[in-house]
Amino acid sequence: MSLRFLFVLCCFGIALNGSSQQNEFDSLYNIAVNSKTDYDKALNYDNAGHKLAFINPDSALSIAKIGLTYAIKSKNDTLISDSYYSLSIFFRYLSNYDESIFNSKKAIEHAIKVNALRQIVNAEKSLGITYTEQGNYSLAIEIFYKQLFQARNRKDTNEIAQISTNLANVYFYQELYPKALSYFEEAYKCAVDMKSEFGQSLLLGNIGGVYQKLNQFDLALDYYNKSNEIAQKIEDYEGLGANYGNISSTYYTLEKYDQALDYRLKSLKIKEEMNNLYGISQSWNELGKIYQMKKNIQKGLTYSTKALDLAEQIGAKDLVKEVHETIYKMYTDINNPTKAFIHFKKFIELRDSLFNESNRKKDMRTELNFLFQKQLLTDSIEQAKKVEIFNQKVEAEQYKVASQKKLTLVFSVGFVLMMILAVFIFKEYRAKKKSYLVIQQQKIEVEKQKQLVEEKNKEISDSITYAKRIQEAILPSRYSLTEHLKNGFVLYKPKDIVSGDFYWLENYKNHIYFAAADCTGHGVPGAMVSVVCANALSKALLEENQTETGKLLDRTRELVVERFTKNDDNVKDGMDISLCRISNNQLQWSGANNPLWIIRKNGKEVEEIKANKQPIGKTDNSSPFTTHEVELFIGDSIYIFTDGFADQFGGEKGKKFMYKQLKELLLTIQHLKMDEQREKLNQAFINWQGSQEQVDDVCIIGVRV
Repeated sequence: MSLRFLFVLCCFGIALNGSSQQNEFDSLYNIAVNSKTDYDKALNYDNAGHKLAFINPDSALSIAKIGLTYAIKSKNDTLISDSYYSLSIFFRYLSNYDESIFNSKKAIEHAIKVNALRQIVNAEKSLGITYTEQGNYSLAIEIFYKQLFQARNRKDTNEIAQISTNLANVYFYQELYPKALSYFEEAYKCAVDMKSEFGQSLLLGNIGGVYQKLNQFDLALDYYNKSNEIAQKIEDYEGLGANYGNISSTYYTLEKYDQALDYRLKSLKIKEEMNNLYGISQSWNELGKIYQMKKNIQKGLTYSTKALDLAEQIGAKDLVKEVHETIYKMYTDINNPTKAFIHFKKFIELRDSLFNESNRKKDMRTELNFLFQKQLLTDSIEQAKKVEIFNQKVEAEQYKVASQKKLTLVFSVGFVLMMILAVFIFKEYRAKKKSYLVIQQQKIEVEKQKQLVEEKNKEISDSITYAKRIQEAILPSRYSLTEHLKNGFVLYKPKDIVSGDFYWLENYKNHIYFAAADCTGHGVPGAMVSVVCANALSKALLEENQTETGKLLDRTRELVVERFTKNDDNVKDGMDISLCRISNNQLQWSGANNPLWIIRKNGKEVEEIKANKQPIGKTDNSSPFTTHEVELFIGDSIYIFTDGFADQFGGEKGKKFMYKQLKELLLTIQHLKMDEQREKLNQAFINWQGSQEQVDDVCIIGVRV
């Protein structure tokens, strides 16, 4: 069942009439558009947003964001606080709790600057309600108790009613029903004193909710109906939706499932019209419970699974807990212990994180095993009773034999016992024989499945090996590397059979182009992306004559994006790359996220040219790649690479190798020939990795002038 909050000063004084709200919005929106000053625009846009809050919270949010823009322009902290406060409310209506909390805190921040008491109270109240809906009860109670103390000191009846209601809701969610009832009744008296029909309707419904939890169902239905009479009169659709849901819950408890289904569907319709995501998820879960009781488990699972997805999406932890409980009970009903255990475990974990009182804290392991040990325990008790009964019978017979001292009776009893034992042995033999046949059949089935899995694994392995041959076909051959990079090396270590990293080389118009690239992913997905990216590089250079490295990367990006956007899927795959062009000791270089390192002859440090911070692929704010011109001298060494070497975990403490250590390693091996450097790098990688799994593909290219 659901309760309702009071959170703005005017809540007790207005009814929510949908058509009148729309008319008032239209009027205020026109006034806002035609307002002359930033202050007036902010104020009127904010007021217009509130008129749409209950009938269209999405539009209300958009209007409030416009109002905040003008409030900031006005530099009026009170007005800015009001705008952030409105945003916190609308985000909460849409179940976006993180944004609601952020905007509440911004509202408090600006209100404190100018000591605006009303704004501070409202923003803190909104923050407390959001914490309650999130399940952060301790933070909510701390805020509401402070506010109630202040409101009582000010003798502010309106504030006392609102805060008492919100505090009662927190206690209600913690199942402290007597405390919740006392605060609801205090708030209801305030509503009567103020002649607020809206407040009376809301609180009558909430009091009905407490009586429902206390199993006083006649009282609960009576309060709900009283609340509905007022809600219909003032056209409070949110209130009608809440009451319909609560009446449905009452009928559900009374096992009147047809009436429960009828009222739950009425409630869902209203919540869908208001785009109340929390309410929609909650209604779906309740429908799942009803269909479970009507023995339509599959339809129930459909509704509750939808409810779980939506509750997790909006971050409603208390609701996620309830849905896991519902689903585990359904899987228990259909004898699926594996899935039941999964949802039961998640239910227990969430319940203990939300309700942390000492009298509810139990041994987690005992609770998780409860369902699965229950039947075993029952069977054990029954067996023990059977053994006890049997022993009692034997003792009675022995006592009878001893008293009568007749040999014939002893023989008879012994014969009977032997027959009973023979029957037991025969039954046990039949049971074991049956079990043996079942086990043998299971072994045959397991062996078949094992053989099938092995065949499938072989097919997959063969396919991946063939994919490796395809990928190797696009990589430069050893002869090509030796011919064009005579004094260089390539260290290439795929994580899997195929790789998302690749190296690329072309000899075009008396220039040697070579690159080290890291495509999205590794293994088969990464290899597929690498084929697309390598082909795009070659096409841009050889077919479209893009010889400058920066423009070559620009055109490659266009080709890659074009390839990956041929369907409607929003694919953002691509690559990071370091691209060189060498001719007559003159180096031209461009990079996408991956840098260039240069170690001068007899140099003691690594010169680094940083890359553009963007990939070759689809991005939101792309810009042309920069072309760098570098003069090289005899004995200088250049290195380009992907991130796999530096990101490898290992060493004594299991940490990453890191780029700093890679630079130090390259400096220490500068006196070696390039093929010797490759071996040193490879051995260093193996030693660092140790028993750890290789985390990514590795590609390093080194060239000495």
